[in-house]
Amino acid sequence: MVKRLLEEDVVKVFFESSNPVSLGIGDHCVVFGRKYLINTTPIEKKYSSNLFEYEVTFESVIYDLSKVALLDVDATGIHFSHEFFLIGNVDTFRILIETNLERVYGVDKWTVSNLGVPTDKVVNLSFSENNCLQALQTLCAEFDCEYELNEYENETIITLRKQAGGFQAVTFEYGKGKGLYDLKRTIASSNNLTTRLYAFGASRNLGANYRNYSTRLKLPATTSEDSHMDNPGAVSKYGVIERVVMFDDIFPQREGTVTALGSTIYQFVDEDCFDLNAVDGDGNSLYWLSIDPKVSFRTGNLAGYEFTIAAFDTVSGTFTLQKYIDERSTEFPNPDTTAFQINVGDKYVILDIALPQLYVDQAESRLLTRAQEWLEKYSNDHVLYELNLDEKFISDQQISFSVGDGIGVVDADMGISEQIRITDVRRNLVRENLYTLILSNSVYKPKERKPTQQVRTELAQLKQAAFSQSDWTEENSLEPSYIKNKPDLTEFADKHLSFNVNYKKTETIQHDLGKKPSVSVLDEEGNLCIADVEYLDENSVTVNFINYFTGKIVFN
Repeated sequence: MVKRLLEEDVVKVFFESSNPVSLGIGDHCVVFGRKYLINTTPIEKKYSSNLFEYEVTFESVIYDLSKVALLDVDATGIHFSHEFFLIGNVDTFRILIETNLERVYGVDKWTVSNLGVPTDKVVNLSFSENNCLQALQTLCAEFDCEYELNEYENETIITLRKQAGGFQAVTFEYGKGKGLYDLKRTIASSNNLTTRLYAFGASRNLGANYRNYSTRLKLPATTSEDSHMDNPGAVSKYGVIERVVMFDDIFPQREGTVTALGSTIYQFVDEDCFDLNAVDGDGNSLYWLSIDPKVSFRTGNLAGYEFTIAAFDTVSGTFTLQKYIDERSTEFPNPDTTAFQINVGDKYVILDIALPQLYVDQAESRLLTRAQEWLEKYSNDHVLYELNLDEKFISDQQISFSVGDGIGVVDADMGISEQIRITDVRRNLVRENLYTLILSNSVYKPKERKPTQQVRTELAQLKQAAFSQSDWTEENSLEPSYIKNKPDLTEFADKHLSFNVNYKKTETIQHDLGKKPSVSVLDEEGNLCIADVEYLDENSVTVNFINYFTGKIVFN
């Protein structure tokens, strides 16, 4: 079995048989609890009348996405185009993928959900003859996220996350009983190694006098007037290595909302919009530039279309747009069909205009955040580690691995002592505890949580109630078990169940309480923490944490 983060997930089988074996497209097997299907004709070689050799590749159900074409969906719900542009945030594209999967596989068979991926970034993507798997991979690349696949009896769920996987509370090193046979380190790539970053945004929506006549958005002046930042630790280790990066999707912008329609199909009202016609003391326009400003719709029937602003009414906040005619002579907004007209609630941004300083400051702040993330990623040499593990150690510890998981690796001779992510898992089908892992040097950095006084009080009440039980002690409080001889605690319901959580972003628990219990999440210090709770049914629940979490989940 070979699994690679965001890429391959296959089972390869090689075998001989004395008789012909009938295997074909659509056949499947179940390996380590996951379903794998044959999507390409197996390779068959005949040596004699009683000796046949087969090479078969089984693919996980994620490859079912490659069987579904990504088609655009117009406002009438008709699937009409395989070649299109689409503007939107991460949710726009995940919903499009889900809609296409529903078209082929039926309702409620596939779900594409978003767990914590920011929705403030908006991009314009083009698609041509793509399938849904290609679209999913494009989505992950554009929004810097990853996906996880979970299969249930009647539904398959793809969850988009900033980072897939969890944390394995295990460390590997050389030595008897320490789990590591051999360790190989290679350089994945040093081409992008950067210790000083010059970061610039786009050139749109900047006034003529912006930051000493800069043609591009710059980092906040408090950070660096020449728009650069250093990673001091990396500079100390590698010296100054400069790189210039343009983040063309970041520029001052205000997302407005259509609050009413005008007297014609070319007009709409935004009651909250600033006065585009404002002038300075000399009568010069504050916001209009030498080029015509445009409205670009982000949602609605006209999402992805740009229209030149013909006029703006200061009193009512009414925009008048020039009509747009495409290469097929189709007019937008279209007077003959509501499928291509503006609607109340549509989101839009104004382009080619100088925006008020508030929006410039916000854009510079976004650029700073993106630049910091970029420099953090590329200010170290990208290293790959290949680990061959001790089968007995894996068996004794009852460990299994998934791509995205983090594990500890220690080797004094090679200077390694850190948590490193698994990017490839290779597992033997016969000797199921025989693993080879490929790791990348991305170090986990969990965020600290601070409880409020209210949650501290609630926790104290919970602990005080538990102390009154004869079989409860601090020593066994973290062990998953029912607390017996429960006192009369109406506020904590009729049962108390707790589970350990070891550095996970999500945890699904089968609790068998026969109801939807209240859920408390406690960190290692006993502080109550915030988490999203999803009840799958009356006997199971999924808890999604804000970041990688260690502590316990308590059901009441």
